[in-house]
Amino acid sequence: MAGVNYPKWTYGETTTWKRTVDEAIILVNQAATPLLRQVSPNLNNLPVPCEHTKYEWVEDELELLESKIGGDAAGATPTGACATGDTSLFVTTGEGEYFLKGHILAVDDELMLVTTKGTAADAIIVTRGAMGTTDTTHTAGSTVRIVGRSHPEGGDATTDTYRVATIPYNYTQIWQAEFEFTSTEQAIKRYGDVNRFDYLEAKSTKNLMKMMERNFMEGWRAERTTRHATTHAETQGFTGGLADTTAAYIYSTNRNAVSAALTRKHILDLLQEIFGLVGVEYMPTHIICNAWVKRKINDMFETYVRTERTETTGGAQIETLATDYGDVDILLTNQIRADIAYLLHMPFCAIGPLQGEEFRTVELAKTTEGMTKYQVWGEYTYMIKNPKCHGSLTGISTTT
Repeated sequence: MAGVNYPKWTYGETTTWKRTVDEAIILVNQAATPLLRQVSPNLNNLPVPCEHTKYEWVEDELELLESKIGGDAAGATPTGACATGDTSLFVTTGEGEYFLKGHILAVDDELMLVTTKGTAADAIIVTRGAMGTTDTTHTAGSTVRIVGRSHPEGGDATTDTYRVATIPYNYTQIWQAEFEFTSTEQAIKRYGDVNRFDYLEAKSTKNLMKMMERNFMEGWRAERTTRHATTHAETQGFTGGLADTTAAYIYSTNRNAVSAALTRKHILDLLQEIFGLVGVEYMPTHIICNAWVKRKINDMFETYVRTERTETTGGAQIETLATDYGDVDILLTNQIRADIAYLLHMPFCAIGPLQGEEFRTVELAKTTEGMTKYQVWGEYTYMIKNPKCHGSLTGISTTT
């Protein structure tokens, strides 16, 4: 034992020091999942329980009430204008059959009367300059609006057209994580009085939740294959999310900022476009965004915020946008990319398990004496209904 000369200083003898340790252990590795909590606080709000690896739902919508001019009188030029005197009107491909005999159409300031129902080839026979309006030329892309329907007294009933309901779907995905520890590891005492099982289970589960939130936005659906009888190889199944353009859970409606700074106009233009598709009842209720987009929203709407006077607080935290189409709450999450934001009608979003396959922790077979292994396991799917009620803002600059 070595001797130390006096005087005695704190830095001269450290062996027997008592350590000062904050015993609170907090998992701070991006574990927050605000989007999952908003969509489904208990991860089980599917309207009908999922009983198959393929989950389906039914969607329908009211009849089409407007289209665009898409061709000339002969139909030879799909993007041509409608010239004066043309009695054949061509609209957007696939939409002609929704224009019925007796429909009154408004194109710019001219009214037209449909005399022959449209066809799958999108040709509609009309009387031009109806009801005293003037027969004029209309450019390609002009909006064709159905503003009424007339039926002659004593006339025969006409054949209508209706939209066919669709059955969108998604697949389930297995979520799994493992953790293990020795019996000695479980037995020893630690700062924080940590129970190793509880701690590792919570950590594994939070990591899975973080990935599930990202997958809700960025996942692409894929059906799993059957297991091979000899090799036992299989292709995993994947659940599709908002970015899955094949599944089209979000309508083609979106606004691409083309690497420009996000503006107030981008947001309001997208809301206006969705309003034109679904009306005020089913407008987006939430904007899902990263911290960068949230900063931009704070900046662009700061001058419009309503506040009480205070001399000690600066800045603005915009949590809700008040628009002509209803209030839209802003949901901030660090699991979404900084160059995109989603506008969602949240009541049409759901998450749920394959029945009986909710998240649970099970003990696995021991591979080494004294080693205990566990698995956190669950199989879940998402439902994102009615694409026209949702939208996306893409291509947002992350520097300006």
